[in-house]
Amino acid sequence: MPPPTTDLSAEDTTALVERLQSLLELDELSFASISHAITHLSARDTHAQVAKTRVGLVETQLKAHLATMRDEEVLIDRWINELESSLSNTKQPDSNSESEVVPPPTHESESKREVLLRKAKEDRATLDGMKARGCGIAAPEITFSQLNRLQESNANKKDEIKEKQARLRAFQGLPANLDLARDKLRTAREAQMELVRTREKLLGQMAAGVA
Repeated sequence: MPPPTTDLSAEDTTALVERLQSLLELDELSFASISHAITHLSARDTHAQVAKTRVGLVETQLKAHLATMRDEEVLIDRWINELESSLSNTKQPDSNSESEVVPPPTHESESKREVLLRKAKEDRATLDGMKARGCGIAAPEITFSQLNRLQESNANKKDEIKEKQARLRAFQGLPANLDLARDKLRTAREAQMELVRTREKLLGQMAAGVA
């Protein structure tokens, strides 16, 4: 069977070669230059795929941070509601009324107050640490080892949230102290606003990383 013949004229062949040279951006048309151009295009495609994968990993990282911040915000909202409820249910003694007598503090109440104060300091330190980690998100360059560390960090954060929830339940069983409760309420509101600002920053970084 005879080999197939081509119908390309010399002009068509020349035009095709020129078009190929233009597409590959070659100074001269040779087998070596064509091979080099194809290798370069393959490398660019590989880099593009790697960049796409990294963007996906960064998006996963940011979503994990946002989920943690939302959990913290829900916890603080419930915390604020409990504190406001305690404040509204606790009445200050009337200094002009001679019928009300404020009992002196007992050893048990002082001990509980010290426990409450210690828990407040621990919660504040935990919140400050989590806010610092939340604000320090790295640039959109991530490796698989970094992703593994991120997953471990998220697991630790979940444990911290569970621990804080347990502390909150323990806090609800203690008698209210107005000065400490007001200070704790103010601190919780400041932490809530910081979390809102951090969440907005994360959303902006997610948009910049995807774009």
